[in-house]
Amino acid sequence: MRLPFALCLLFAAIVPAGSSLAQAPPATDPLGRGNPRSAVTAFLEACEEKDYAKAAQYLDLDKIPSSQHTQQGPRLAQQLEAVLDSDGRFNPLRLSQYPQGDLTDDPDPAIEHAGTVRRRGQTFELTPATHNPKTGAAIWLFSSATVGLIPELTPGNTGMRAAIEAPIAAFPSFHGVVGNAAVEMDQFSGIGTVVISAFPHDGAPA
Repeated sequence: MRLPFALCLLFAAIVPAGSSLAQAPPATDPLGRGNPRSAVTAFLEACEEKDYAKAAQYLDLDKIPSSQHTQQGPRLAQQLEAVLDSDGRFNPLRLSQYPQGDLTDDPDPAIEHAGTVRRRGQTFELTPATHNPKTGAAIWLFSSATVGLIPELTPGNTGMRAAIEAPIAAFPSFHGVVGNAAVEMDQFSGIGTVVISAFPHDGAPA
C-alpha cells in the first residue's frame, strides 16, 4: 500500500523536493496541476474523496475520443488509484514541486518519473508529463502513455476469475461446470456468473 493519504498531505506541505530548501512558486492552476507533486497529490485527494470525475482531470485523455471522456475518465482514474495502491514503493513526496519538474530524472524535461510497477516480470513507468492546454499555463497530468497502460496494470486479474475467464474468452458464450463451480459467461456483457454447487470436483452429482 502507498503511504496513508493524510500522511502524504502533511509531508507534501513541509518537505521540499530535492536538496533545496527554497519554496517553489505556488501553482496557479485551480486544480493544483502546476507542478508534478501537487498534481499527483491532488489526484490522490480526489480519489480519497471518491470523486473520480474530478480525478479524471489529472489524466491526459487526448488519445481517447472526447465523446468517451465522461465515461472512460472516471473509470481510468479509479483503476489508476488501484495501481498506485498496489505499489508499495510509490511515494508522491519524491516528485518535484517546481513547475518545470525535475530536469535530471529523464532526458525529456517534460516527463517526471512517479514510480514503477511490475507485472508479469516486466517493469512499467508511471509518468506525469507537462500538458499545454489551449488556454492558460502548462499543467502536469499523468501522461497519455501511462493512461494507455492503466487497464493492463490494474490488479485483480488473478485467482478464480482469471482461471475461469481466460480459457473461455474466445467463445461467444459458455455454460458449464469448472471444478465445483457452475459457470455462465456472456461474451457481450463480459460478466461471468459463478454459482458454487454441491458437485464434487469431477462434476458428478454428490
